[in-house]
Amino acid sequence: MEDAVIIRRARETDLPELIGIFAGDDVGGHGDTTDESAFEDYLRAFHVIDTSHHEQLSSPKGRARSSARSRSFSIAR
Repeated sequence: MEDAVIIRRARETDLPELIGIFAGDDVGGHGDTTDESAFEDYLRAFHVIDTSHHEQLSSPKGRARSSARSRSFSIAR
């Protein structure tokens, strides 16, 4: 299972990679940015989601994750 993608609950240490994925999403169009001045806003939003009983931010890990990125990073309600 070398190409397996494991989906797990996102951690704060995943935030820089998540921000890059969201900023590179030309379909979502939410105005996400990798500008360092926005990091604290992303960090606050991450903690709101992470402590919610109704939402969860997930992160793919594994060799095949780059092909699954846009489909695998999600907020589940």
